[in-house]
Amino acid sequence: MSVAPKVAVIVGAGPAAWITAIALKRAFQHIPLDVTVIEHGGAPQRGAVISTLPSIRQLHRLIGLDERAFVTETGAAFKIAARHDGWAGEGSSFIHPYGEIGVDLQSVHFYKYLAKQAMGGRAPPVEAFSLAAAAARADRFGRPMQDPKSVFGSYTYAFHVDAFAYAALLRTHALKQAVKAAAGHVKDVSIAADGAIEALVLEDGSRIAGDVFVDCSGSEALLMRRMAPEVEDWSGWFSCDRMLQARASENKSLPPYTLTKATRAGWMSRAPLQHSEGAAYVYSSRHLRDDAALHDLGAFVGGDLADAAATPLRQQRRRRFWVKNCVAIGGAALALEPLASTELQVVQLGLSNLVNLFPLSYDQSVEAAEFDRVMGEHAAGLRDFVLAQYRLSAHPLAKEADAPLPDRLQYKLDTFMGSGHILVFDFETFEETDWAALLLGLGCAPTGMGLHFRLHLDALDPRMLEHLSNSIRGAAQSMPPQREYLMRSKLMSAAGDGAAHA
Repeated sequence: MSVAPKVAVIVGAGPAAWITAIALKRAFQHIPLDVTVIEHGGAPQRGAVISTLPSIRQLHRLIGLDERAFVTETGAAFKIAARHDGWAGEGSSFIHPYGEIGVDLQSVHFYKYLAKQAMGGRAPPVEAFSLAAAAARADRFGRPMQDPKSVFGSYTYAFHVDAFAYAALLRTHALKQAVKAAAGHVKDVSIAADGAIEALVLEDGSRIAGDVFVDCSGSEALLMRRMAPEVEDWSGWFSCDRMLQARASENKSLPPYTLTKATRAGWMSRAPLQHSEGAAYVYSSRHLRDDAALHDLGAFVGGDLADAAATPLRQQRRRRFWVKNCVAIGGAALALEPLASTELQVVQLGLSNLVNLFPLSYDQSVEAAEFDRVMGEHAAGLRDFVLAQYRLSAHPLAKEADAPLPDRLQYKLDTFMGSGHILVFDFETFEETDWAALLLGLGCAPTGMGLHFRLHLDALDPRMLEHLSNSIRGAAQSMPPQREYLMRSKLMSAAGDGAAHA
């Protein structure tokens, strides 16, 4: 192959496979690129709910998925924050908002004011100066305005979506754009003399040849296990090795956030949809059996659970993400507990880099090396954000971790604790405000702060701060409850729509 690939074969039956197929088809329609999805591996678990980050909206625009259709056809709900209970000790609660904290203080980030207050033991909660956090705490929601000068333009939003309904919607969308679907399981991988994949052999004996093969089969890693089985094991940092997912009944309040609650053995979560609620328990099998986890999760949501299933959780990344003409995307590339809602973010990061580095010839070694480098940095950034929540918290499992922190995370934390400054490395998903919400929410206070910042912050007018806090509280109260917003906007799906796909 001396020219750009013209046939892409994708393995997987979940959202990652269909998103990848649509994006490649649209990005390279001028070649034109022939795209086939073999529906094997990575299928969503019945009852599972995906909690996303705001970047999913950009991805939907990229693949041409209409937001109204997405919400109404899947029964998805909006999300403007994550709420974390019990992580800073019994009875504690903090919110990680999706949006700005405070206002720009003449080039000084507002979080430094909160950090300075934390040094004196009197830091107000982030929600006092974040509309997304204040609205989340009050169970209120409204789409943000486009005016960046308005407090209603200071936040963004993500979604909770039924995984099975989402995959079905994406599949339909992909087929309309001439993506091909092939039923059947991959029985064998035909390897050429040079080590590249030349075709996949299905159970019925048929062969599907291609130029580029994308593994979207999730933790099964059907292709990458053959091409590059080596992984970087993260169990020395993360003790949780099981995940129980189930579906609970409708949450009447429909809060616009993902709720997590720290437990002795791990953490539980609730992710409300329009007509039901996703429930999950991530835990250590050394401390909790599956039956006990199911009992505790039912008590947490206050009702019966349906479609409950516990599966192994291997927290790791592949040592190589692109080998010869095979690329790993999503769960086949990186497995990390969903504490920071990064499941689809991993897909998006891999996909954007694959599009940017799409090969121009048969020799893909240069593109593969750069893909591996960039995706390795992305993976480290996601890992560090989740790991920081454990190590800086009062969580019992934090005491069991036997591996020292990664150097980059230790350096980031040392810098904040010494100066109140938050470093953001290249290729990080989470920005300064995200880290500020996490660190301050867990009760971390720096021991010092630069003279310039302290002098500037000392000169702040308390009346301005009080006015800002009052404005945010009033703006949050003016927003409707999410259920009312969905009904007003005619976005409420028919009862049971999302579950029907499950």
